[in-house]
Amino acid sequence: MIFLIVQLDTLRVGDVLQIDFIGYNYQVKTIINKDGYALIQPFGYFKLANLDLISAQDSIFERIKDIYPLVKISIIILNKIPPKVYIMTNKELSAVIDYQKGMDIRFVLFSSGKFRDEKIERVILIRNNKAFLIKKENYDFQLMPDDIIKVYLKEEFRWQDLLPFLNLLTSTISLLILFGIITPK
Repeated sequence: MIFLIVQLDTLRVGDVLQIDFIGYNYQVKTIINKDGYALIQPFGYFKLANLDLISAQDSIFERIKDIYPLVKISIIILNKIPPKVYIMTNKELSAVIDYQKGMDIRFVLFSSGKFRDEKIERVILIRNNKAFLIKKENYDFQLMPDDIIKVYLKEEFRWQDLLPFLNLLTSTISLLILFGIITPK
């Protein structure tokens, strides 16, 4: 039998947990690592990220029930890492925003003041290692925790970007003239 907790928080990478094995007077404190696993001594690693507390309890119980069939498991979140939404441009990580339920792409892009609609070439949403191209008419698409919004900005022409090429061209022409390969008229 499993001791159930009413709280249905989703466990995330970085969460610090206290796991009590009731009836065996045993307690473990652990953290969910970047791969989504938590080390529960002496039983090994358990994939707990993105599970609710009840599913996490069930997962642990399934692996240890043959050894401890009467164990009751209690999971307490000691330190909860708030979920985030990440915004990246084609050049850099632009912002990390605390996720709020009901958040959409339009809100995230334009509330920051960093982006103007006419400067955006395309938007890609990365969710669970899958990429989705988001058209402008779909900017009201609802976000989920840990979503990554990749914003490709239209490149503006800048003369200073041409200076290294003009310098190389000038040097090459000078060398060709110096070696007599070409002659100025």
